[in-house]
Amino acid sequence: MTPRAAHRLFDRERARFARLFPQVRAARLVLLDRPCTSPQHCRWRDLAYATFEPPTVHLLRRALDLPVVNVRGLVRHELGHLADEEIDRPGREQRADDLAEQATGQVIAYDEHDVQTTGRGRYPRPRHLHR
Repeated sequence: MTPRAAHRLFDRERARFARLFPQVRAARLVLLDRPCTSPQHCRWRDLAYATFEPPTVHLLRRALDLPVVNVRGLVRHELGHLADEEIDRPGREQRADDLAEQATGQVIAYDEHDVQTTGRGRYPRPRHLHR
């Protein structure tokens, strides 16, 4: 996927979320040219994260090499975090997926590498992943 295509995908998904969760309307996408989301999170599957001030979805450029169903799943999961009004309450990772399902009508599944997907995969979020 090209960076431009990733931004178009993000814009479409943000618009879907904003219908139910107006707080995501101002969200932006930032593509990061680094191998890890942070030094503490450098597993292969750590490909994206959200920050709140300003609301931003950060996506590693290496994620753009994945199938579109994974990029869409990652974006939706992170927008789910931005939609979460109780982000500090336990269970936030599954809650992000649940909010994404509310916004889009489609579940976030997890592929064989435990990466979010809108394609075939396991649902709900695997228990061995952080909660």
